[in-house]
Amino acid sequence: MQTGSSTRTFTGYDSAVYSVAFAPDGNSFASVEDKIVQVRSVATGQLNGVFTKGVLPQGDRSVAFSPDGHFLASASDSTVQLWNLGTKQRVAVLSGHANFAISVAFSPDGRALASGGQDNTVQLWDISDLVGGTTAVSAVSTNVTVAPTATPIGPASLAAGTEHTDSFGIKQVYVPAGCFLMGSTDSQAQDIIAELVGSGTAKTDAQNVAFESQPQHQVCITKAYWVDEFDVTNAAFDAFVKAGGYADNSLWSGDGLSWKLSNNVTGPSTEDNLNNNCTELFNAPNQPRVCVNYYEAEAYARWRGGRLPTEAEWEYTARSTDGQIYPWAGAFDKSKANTSESNINRTTAVDAYPAGRSWVGAYDMAGNVFQWVSDWSGIDYYKNSPKQDPTGPSIGITDRMVRGGSFASNLTFARSAFRFSTNPTWRYSFLGFRAVVVAVPGPS
Repeated sequence: MQTGSSTRTFTGYDSAVYSVAFAPDGNSFASVEDKIVQVRSVATGQLNGVFTKGVLPQGDRSVAFSPDGHFLASASDSTVQLWNLGTKQRVAVLSGHANFAISVAFSPDGRALASGGQDNTVQLWDISDLVGGTTAVSAVSTNVTVAPTATPIGPASLAAGTEHTDSFGIKQVYVPAGCFLMGSTDSQAQDIIAELVGSGTAKTDAQNVAFESQPQHQVCITKAYWVDEFDVTNAAFDAFVKAGGYADNSLWSGDGLSWKLSNNVTGPSTEDNLNNNCTELFNAPNQPRVCVNYYEAEAYARWRGGRLPTEAEWEYTARSTDGQIYPWAGAFDKSKANTSESNINRTTAVDAYPAGRSWVGAYDMAGNVFQWVSDWSGIDYYKNSPKQDPTGPSIGITDRMVRGGSFASNLTFARSAFRFSTNPTWRYSFLGFRAVVVAVPGPS
C-alpha cells in the first residue's frame, strides 16, 4: 500500500465529524460530532468513551488530548469543556468567549489551554490545579467552575435515625454504613407489571419498566451520611435564592452552568415543562420545592455543603436492610403517603405523613414528590453494578434518575425499588429533592 492512501474508514457517526485528534500514544483517537465527542481504539474501532454536554444549544467543534493523554478538551458553544479520561468525568467548564469557541489546544506541558473563538479572541487558561488533582482554581480566566465535594460532618458511629440540625437550620437524620438488597425480586417485578397493566400501561412497557429494577443485588454503603429529614421546602430553597445561589457560578456543575448560561437562567421558574403553574398549589413555605431541575437541585445541595444522594443511598435510606417494599413494613397504605390513591392532587406539607417515615426517620420517601438522585439512567446498570458505593453509569446517557413517586402517581411508583428517569433540564410540579452530607470517618 502506497504512502498517503487510506488504510481504514470508521463509520457509524450520526452527524458531520468536525474534528479529530490522536491520543499521544497513538492507540486511540477522538472525533467531534454535534454535542458529542467519541474516543475510539485505532486498532479495533471499539468505543472507549462518549463525552456529551447535552444541554448546550450548539455543538462541539474541536478536540485535543493533553500531552500525557490523561485529559481531553473540547470547544463547545462559547465554552471549553475539560474531561478526565480516566474517570470519564467533566473536570471544569471554562467560559469566557462572547461567541462560539471553535478551536482548542494544550500547552506542551499540559498545564494550560488556549481556545480560539468567533469573537475574534484567543483565551488562555491556567489549568495547572485542575490537572494536578486538586479542586483549587488558579486561572487566567476567572470563569472556571469546579465541582466541590460534600463536607464530612459529625461522628460516623451514631445510632440510625439520630437527628441534627445543620448550620442552615435544616433537620437531617443519620444513616449508618451498611449493606442491603437493592432492586426488585422476580416476584416483586411481576407485581409491578400487574399493577402497571392494571392501571392501563401496555404490557411490554410495563415489563421494560419492571425489569429496569432487576436483578436484585447486594449493595454496601461504606460511608455513613446525613440525609435531609424532609424534602427541601419552599422556605429552604428561597433562602438559597436570596443568598445569590443562581448568580454564584461556583455552586454549579459544568453541565449545570452550561444550562444556566445558555438559557439565561437567573432564578427559579414559575411554570414547569408541562405548563403547570408552580405557585398556585405548591407555594406554602412547608411544602416541598418543585419545578426545579437536576442542576438547580444540585446547586442548592452544594450551597449547603452537600450533594444529591446516589440512587443506592436513596434506596438504602428508604428501605433499610430487610428488603421491605415501602418505607414502612407490610403492604401499601395510602394513609402513609401522598400518592394518587389519596386524591389530594397536590403536594402536602413535608411533615404530613409521620406514619410513613423510613427506618431512619426520613419523611416522604414514598409519595408527595419524586426526588432527584445523582445517577445517570442506565437500563442494564444493575447487571454490572459494583457492590460497594455504586454511583451509576458515567457516560453516554441523557436522563437522570428520580425516585419515590408523587401525589400524581400511584402506589407502584412509591415502591422503594421502583426506578424512573427524566431529562435533567426538565422541571415538574411533582418533582423535588433532598440533600446528603457524608459523615466523618470514625469507629464502626
